[in-house]
Amino acid sequence: MAKAKAAAKKAKPNPRNKKLYDEGMKVRKAVLGAAYVDNSLAGAANDDFMMSFQDITTEYCWGYAWTRPGLSKKTRSMLNLAMLAALNRGPELKLHVNGALNNGLTKEELKPVRRKPLPRSACAPRRIGAMTRSSCGFVCPRSP
Repeated sequence: MAKAKAAAKKAKPNPRNKKLYDEGMKVRKAVLGAAYVDNSLAGAANDDFMMSFQDITTEYCWGYAWTRPGLSKKTRSMLNLAMLAALNRGPELKLHVNGALNNGLTKEELKPVRRKPLPRSACAPRRIGAMTRSSCGFVCPRSP
């Protein structure tokens, strides 16, 4: 019986800095789309460990890094895409192409980012994978 009650308990967000978390959630939903973010939170609702990851992602990555002054959202998106391409992070790259479009970047503005982010030392398969996945961001459905 105790196990059934424990299993039914839902994990809830528990950020350390509520202001940063709230600011981060606003930016995260604007960039990635509310449906994607809500789905991520719902997926973490049965796991305290994953919910703590959602807290950190929203509070630190989105609340601290994305709300700091100094860079436009377009520039942040371009830097993020270049890093994701260099790291060969396909699923995240595809997601953030959508986010870059939500931030106002055009397909034309994204071309240099898709062609130039990887240094010569990055191997061709990474470039091919990055190009393929980022191209899907233009043809796959976008979240609002």
